[in-house]
Parts: sequence; structure tokens; C-alpha cells
Amino acid sequence: MTLVDPMAAKALDQLRALPELGTGLTVKECREGRGIFATEELSVGREMLKCQPFSYAIDDDQYTSACSYCVSKHKSLQTCGRCHFNHYCNEDCQKSDWSIHKWECLGMKAIHPTVPLVLTRHVLRLLCKAKSCSSKSDLSFTNLCSNTISPEKMFKYKVIKLQLEVMAARVQCIDIGDWNIAKLLSQLEGNMLRIHDNDLQSIGGGFYIIPSLLNHSCIPNCALDYEGKTLSLRVISPISSGQQLYIQYVSRLLPLEGRQSYLMEKYSFRCSCPRCSGLVKTDDLLMVKCSSTKLARLKEDIFDVQTLMTLGDYERALSKCQIVLSKASSLVGDCHEMQFILTDIKKKAAIMLKKWRLALESQQQLTEKFRLVSGVPFSDMVTVNAMKALELAMELFDEGNLTAEDCIVIAKEAIQHLTVTHGTSHKLTKEAGMYLYRVIVTHFRRR
Repeated sequence: MTLVDPMAAKALDQLRALPELGTGLTVKECREGRGIFATEELSVGREMLKCQPFSYAIDDDQYTSACSYCVSKHKSLQTCGRCHFNHYCNEDCQKSDWSIHKWECLGMKAIHPTVPLVLTRHVLRLLCKAKSCSSKSDLSFTNLCSNTISPEKMFKYKVIKLQLEVMAARVQCIDIGDWNIAKLLSQLEGNMLRIHDNDLQSIGGGFYIIPSLLNHSCIPNCALDYEGKTLSLRVISPISSGQQLYIQYVSRLLPLEGRQSYLMEKYSFRCSCPRCSGLVKTDDLLMVKCSSTKLARLKEDIFDVQTLMTLGDYERALSKCQIVLSKASSLVGDCHEMQFILTDIKKKAAIMLKKWRLALESQQQLTEKFRLVSGVPFSDMVTVNAMKALELAMELFDEGNLTAEDCIVIAKEAIQHLTVTHGTSHKLTKEAGMYLYRVIVTHFRRR
């Protein structure tokens, strides 16, 4: 007879009761700890979750370019006049953030001009938010799992705790003595999701209670998307009733050893998904086929091309890039990271030189590489690159150098992927639809 831990059962019940957990889903114990499972058949493109973070913080390299409230990126943001750290789109965003920032602001002033670590800022915002919760049931994040804390992490956590103690001394609404800061930091690092923009560039980290229960697979059946800090979870492969929902924690471009090393260091587990078990052979596309000496030389060649791009010598950069690409095919797999870097440089150089046909061909090559390495029909990376291909196709179409028929094919492919990974109401899907409409209207006017 298996004894049931009443505390664990209570924690599961509290998580299942959260309103963010949509219909067709439940939370269950599993070999990974806890996970989200389907209670009915889930079709491709279905939105399963849509929620706001319990707390969030802007990345260290983004806090001057992204709004601290809505996380939108702007070239000119207003700075908080008290802490001189948080940045906002306008007065409305600053007022909306004030319920949390009025306490955070005091802590930021306490260590100004020192810039606190992003984890320090995130914990401070989380504690300020927790203080405003009316009951213990609102503190559902305390039911989330935490990883084993290594000596190295414990040292980092102690440094963060020292910063927090100085900041909390000025923030009278919180007492960090009420919290196990090391456990809280471990929960935060192990469950935090990256908030990204439409180009999949990280803006910050968000603590989303239900989505943080999603476990990892290198061949996921779901994908996350963000509009501002609003998270959406969509199905990208058919899911049967009783099957677990998975997302991907790690870059698709990393080979097996790189993925396992990253997952063990950050999340304390090794992946045993079909890709890592060798049942799906996409890792063959990432292999190195040459000696370490030749690989080092290839890295030097890439650095030379990048230097030419930095200097603005796009003609020479493009010429050398094409030569290096022809050599790279015999040294590394078609989807090796270096192949992506070189193909992306070729595209960017072609754009700077307004060689739109070459830029489009390069972008389509990138899209196909991402499709091959993803191992699933739909993925966020394929979608983003399909949209970039459409934008380049529109440049050619407007110049009269691409037929309406070819442009429509590219537009329909982008819309198909966007509908699955982003949904029909997303800004990018609507933008792609407007491109398609413009091509059709222009085509009939030209006839």
C-alpha cells in the first residue's frame, strides 16, 4: 500500500483549483515531479492557457529599452524619478505598476547607483506582490517544486540575500526573515519562464504559476507565445487524452551533450525524450564532421566575416561568407550552429546591399533548417522565420521582381504557421493576413 503525503495532495488540489488551468487540463504527479496532462483530445492550434505572471522582472540588458510594466520595447522610455532605474512607456504604465513599484522603489533607492542582479529584483518584486495577497491560497507559488541547491548556487544565493537585506530594510512592508530565501530563489530559477518578443529575443523572466508546471521535451507538443507579458500556450502536435503537455527549455541547435549539460546545470535532470534517446535522428544534422583544428579554422573564418559586417564592408562580407559556407558543408552538419550563423550573415549582408532575391533565398534556407532540426511540423522558430521570409518576399513583390503566385504561397505558409503557434488574433497573424490581401489586390490591379 502506498501512503499519500497529505501536504503534497493538498498542494496539488490548490494548483488544480487555480482559474488559469483551462478546460481539458489537469495537474498530476509524474516521473518529473508534477506535470500538466490532457483530459481530452487536444487539436493542433488550440490555445490551452492564457495568463499573466504572478511576478516578473526585466533582464539586466533590457531594463533601459523595455517597459517595466507592460514589457513593450521602445526607443524612448520615461525613467522613474525616484529610483532612476525602472523605465515606463508613459504615465499610465507607471501608475499601473505603482502598487508593486512603490515598495520596490524604496529598495532600489537603498542601493543606488548599484544595479541589483535580475534575480534580486525579481525576488523583491515577488515579495512585494506576495505581501498584497489577501490569503495564503493566493500564494500558490510556494507549492512549486525547487531543485537541489549546489554549493555554487548557495554562494550566489547568499550574495543575493545580502542585497535583499539592504533593500528590505527600506521596504517596511516585507520582512525577508519570514521567507526561506534560498528555497525561494531555487523555486524561482527552476520555474521561471523567459518572456520574449516577436523575434524570440528574451526581455525578462516571468513567474507563471500554472505554465511553470509544464515539463521539458526536446520534441515538444506545445509552444509558448507572448503578447507583452501575457502568456499563451498552444498545441503544436496532436495530444491524446491522458498525455502530458511538454514545452522546450533549451535551444534546438544544441547537440545532445550540450542539451543534457544545460538541463543538468540549470534544472538538475537529464532528458530522455525520443530525440535524446536516439529514436528521432535530428541530432545527425548537428554533428561535427572534421578535426578540432579544422573546426577552429572555421570559427576564425566566421569571426573574419562578422568583423567585415561590423565595419560595414557588406560586399566583401557577402563574398567571403559564401566561400566559407561552401567549405562548411563538409565540416559540420547542415543544421550545425555555424551553418545558421553563416546563412544569417549572408541574409543580413544581402539586405544591406538590397539584394532582396538572395536575402529571401537565405531566409528560406534558415526556415528549412529550423524545420528540420525542430522534429515537429510546427514550432515558434519556424513560424518567426516564415514571417521574415514573407517580409522579404513583399520587398521583391513591391519591386515587381516576384510574382503574385509565389508571394501568395509564401504568405499562406507564414499564416498557416502563425495560426498554430500564435493564433488568429495575434498581431503578427493579422499583419501576415494584410500582406496577403495587399498582394491579391495589387495583382488584380496590375492585370
